[in-house]
Formats: sequence, structure tokens, C-alpha cells
Amino acid sequence: MICPKCKKNETSIVKTFYESLTNTVKRQRTCICGNIFVTYEIDKSELKSKSARILKSSHQLKKKRKPTTKEEWLDFKVFLYAFMRIKAIISSSVSAVDKFDKKFKAR
Repeated sequence: MICPKCKKNETSIVKTFYESLTNTVKRQRTCICGNIFVTYEIDKSELKSKSARILKSSHQLKKKRKPTTKEEWLDFKVFLYAFMRIKAIISSSVSAVDKFDKKFKAR
């Protein structure tokens, strides 16, 4: 297989998937230049009808779901709790060090 980036014929197959929805074999390949790309193997007689489904399924994989307001609020609450716990740990350790220094400084 020729690499679309560097046009060399030195590629190797990393992963192979069978997609039952489109009845195709999807191969993830890598080149010696570091480029990673995907190829599909389909029957030529079914090429026109399946190409739209292949493109649609590949676009669906790239989209990321937007988090809901509830999920964002939950993430913020977890972050705030962790921040407050770290602040409490730091302040208690600073006060412990101060007490320790006062106790043993005079001797």
C-alpha cells in the first residue's frame, strides 16, 4: 500500500477490523515516516452503495459528544472538592511544621 503522505510503498498493517454494518474490512496502517492511515477493502460490485455508509461511519467516529450541563457541574464539584482538600492538607502541614520548629528551636 502506498502512503498518502510520503508516497513510499513501505507500510505495515497495525490493526484489522471487520465492520459488519458495511460488510467491509478496515485496516489501520502505518508508514516508516510515522503516518497512520486507514484503508477499506470492499467488493467492487457494491462500491457505489457502500461508499456513502463508510464515509458516514468514519465521520461519526471523529465527532465528540458535548458534555451536558449536569456533567460539567459534576466535574466542577469534584475539582472544587479536591482543591479544598489539598488546601486543608497544605495548611495543616504548615501549622504542624511551625509547631515542631517552635518546640525544638530553643534547645
